[in-house]
Amino acid sequence: MQQLPALALALLATLVATRLLMPLARRLGHHWGLVDRPSWRRRQKEAVPCSGGLAIYVVVVAAATTLWLTVGPAFAPGAIIALAVAGLCVLVLGVVDDRFGLHAEKKLLGQAIVATIPMAAGLTLESLWLPGLGVVQLGPASGSITLLWYLGFINSINLIDGLDGLAGGIVAFVICAIFIGVAGIDPVGMIWSAVFFGAVTGF
Repeated sequence: MQQLPALALALLATLVATRLLMPLARRLGHHWGLVDRPSWRRRQKEAVPCSGGLAIYVVVVAAATTLWLTVGPAFAPGAIIALAVAGLCVLVLGVVDDRFGLHAEKKLLGQAIVATIPMAAGLTLESLWLPGLGVVQLGPASGSITLLWYLGFINSINLIDGLDGLAGGIVAFVICAIFIGVAGIDPVGMIWSAVFFGAVTGF
């Protein structure tokens, strides 16, 4: 596979970078009061910083910038920039929620507003494949279904994050599935999968 060296470099670089940034992220978590304390959902025996997303975000954005500068604009179209902005907004929303606690309605409203950023950049669901029906065009329902998909994805990660590292492990598994789906078809998608997998496993 011609892309193997680039994939290995992307994965290892982001993994190592995330590991190096994690101690700083943990210290910031303690300093800012961003910790998960033991509860019926949190099975750990002591408070655990929930600031690992800071390291992951910084590493992914740094990787995107590096790819843009060294490889070319294929790695920085408007859609990717929109995702970076939306990711930053979700990160800030999560920090505020972890620090002060947001009511579910306010958090959902914030997530819905953030979801409009990638949607405005054209990242919407235009069709779905359904068993027995094949490909179904969503038509006018595309916007509503896309919004529900974004909200469902964000909150499903929140709901499964009851054990330290559980959400990261599941996300890593999903990234592997995406990589398998684009392998040999979309070289850019393969590189992005390696970048995200390295950052998440470094967490």
